[in-house]
Amino acid sequence: MIRRVARTTRLAHEQRRKRQQQRDQQVLAALYRISLACRGRPSFQTIFTTIQAQLADVFAFDAAYIALCGTTSGQFRAALLVDEDLSEFLEQIAYGPLTGQIIQTGQPLLFRDLVAEQHPHQAPDTFGNNAKLSRAWMGVPLLIDTAAVGVISLQSYRVGNYRQRDLDLLQRMANVIAVALQNVTLLENQANLQAALEVQITARTAELSTLQAIAAGLTERQPLTVMLERVITEVVRLFRLDAGNVRLIDFQREQLVLYAQHGFPPAYAERTTYVALAHSPIRDVVTSRQPQIVTHGWREFYQQRQLLLEVFPPFECSLVVPLAFGDRVTGTLSLFGLTSRSAFEDHEIRLAQAVAYQIAVLIENSRLLDERERQIAELAALGQIGQIMTASYDLDQMFEAIYQVFLELTNATIFSLLLFDIESELITNAIFVEDGKWFSLDLVGRKLIPNSFSDWIMRQREPLLFDDLIAQTDEVERRGIHPPMVVEGPPPRSWVGVPVVARDGEMMGVLMLQDRRPYRFDNGTIDFLNQVTSHISLGVQKVRLFQERERLLRETRSHARAAEMQAYRIALVHRISTLLASSLDLQNVLDLASRELVQLFEVDHSGTVIIENEEHGYVAAEYPLTGVVGMPLDMRDNVIVKHTNATRRPVIISDFDH
Repeated sequence: MIRRVARTTRLAHEQRRKRQQQRDQQVLAALYRISLACRGRPSFQTIFTTIQAQLADVFAFDAAYIALCGTTSGQFRAALLVDEDLSEFLEQIAYGPLTGQIIQTGQPLLFRDLVAEQHPHQAPDTFGNNAKLSRAWMGVPLLIDTAAVGVISLQSYRVGNYRQRDLDLLQRMANVIAVALQNVTLLENQANLQAALEVQITARTAELSTLQAIAAGLTERQPLTVMLERVITEVVRLFRLDAGNVRLIDFQREQLVLYAQHGFPPAYAERTTYVALAHSPIRDVVTSRQPQIVTHGWREFYQQRQLLLEVFPPFECSLVVPLAFGDRVTGTLSLFGLTSRSAFEDHEIRLAQAVAYQIAVLIENSRLLDERERQIAELAALGQIGQIMTASYDLDQMFEAIYQVFLELTNATIFSLLLFDIESELITNAIFVEDGKWFSLDLVGRKLIPNSFSDWIMRQREPLLFDDLIAQTDEVERRGIHPPMVVEGPPPRSWVGVPVVARDGEMMGVLMLQDRRPYRFDNGTIDFLNQVTSHISLGVQKVRLFQERERLLRETRSHARAAEMQAYRIALVHRISTLLASSLDLQNVLDLASRELVQLFEVDHSGTVIIENEEHGYVAAEYPLTGVVGMPLDMRDNVIVKHTNATRRPVIISDFDH
């Protein structure tokens, strides 16, 4: 009977394993077919239909809802609604109560019985056969990082048809589907941008032929500053003016940053690279999205507007237009002339606006491509770091490899990583690399420097980002930070740091990057560093656990050896005692004692000296034999004998040389 039950159990286990393998294969096949459906430029209706069909191979459902968010808040860009044999593809559809909750929270939802569990205000939108009510209901967000870009929900007319493991599987599939849909969206956006650019070029008149030549020359993939330098040079020539510049608004929208200029002296770029937007004389161009035109008396116009006129040539006129893409102003295009003009013609203003739009498109394209390349590089770097953390048990080796990854990815001037013990707040590991040189700042065993950047991050448990430390001195002081200067060369301008936090929330350290160039880091850098610190915390915990395990093993082995040695010594003492008790010959006793003492204390030599009186003695026994037995000794000047007689205590000499 017992054998039959065991056999039945094994068969049941084998059947469950085969069913799980079959389902895993179904999931992989479904994701593969969905990825194939996203190739090229398919419509979202085609993609959604494929997703619904492939999900049907993995899950049992009677109705499904697949939707992708758009740019309008509270609305899905596209959605596929399926109820048994009915399906409908809709665009610009409002969020439902449940799907809206999933989008807003980024968390999945599971109802064993939707009718019994749902709140009256959470009733989902109806579709299809209203006579049949959805009972079991599960929905998951389509996540890109932590942002929900869509939703998938599956519904069944049967109560309890879905469990937590079904929800988890659907979420994992949704994560892959989200990436595929995001790629489709990016390709579509790129195609739309390209289409918009082609429409603009096609609509140009002969007057814009020069502008078309500029656009044709900018199709090469080059650094943004290089492309903008070429653009501003051509635009200044096109308008027959004398100078011009392109400024972009920084990520925090606080500074107008000079990216390209033509016709200005060197002092202009040196002193006006960064201009506070709040105090800029062209601030209204950004806020109103309208051109600012000065036809004559340029210096008088800007005399009272906090402009460093001494670094400007003697201009008489200017035309400043915003660089706008969609509903966002990204910067300004400024053109200057040394001679006054009666007016800028309407077609010149429209042409300048068209040029500004093309520059904005160029900047957006460059940003998208840079972001894509950055994401690819960061993913590759995270993969490398993950492999390093998995393969190594040497923290120094780990940190050196991580630094090399950061160097290749960011080319940051300074890399720093501090690990500390949260209870004592003492630094346990410190890495500081400047321009490829490793420095020992003698920080191990010390506490973090009070009011330093790393101390602030540890206390606040928050990341810290400064675009330009020189320009943001007030912000640094407002946070109560007074950093010490530890770098050799010029001080850093860009600074970013994030806390290293274990999965249980314990603070483990601080990871920091610095650069002598301003505006080198952004919130994307913080996101990447947070992912890196997740790997670092796991790696450090792994090493610490390994070291603790090794320590316990060493202690266990040491205790075992000590116990074994103690037992051995007890046996030797017992044997010596037995032999001494059985012999009456003093010499035999002394010889035996010398030999056994060598084994007992694991020493190289043992000897016995008999003191006959205060002046004389002799070597009575030794082991191993060196020929000194019977040698007379003068006891009068023997320091050891004097000390022993005086103290009646053993004498221990650890090192004869000292």
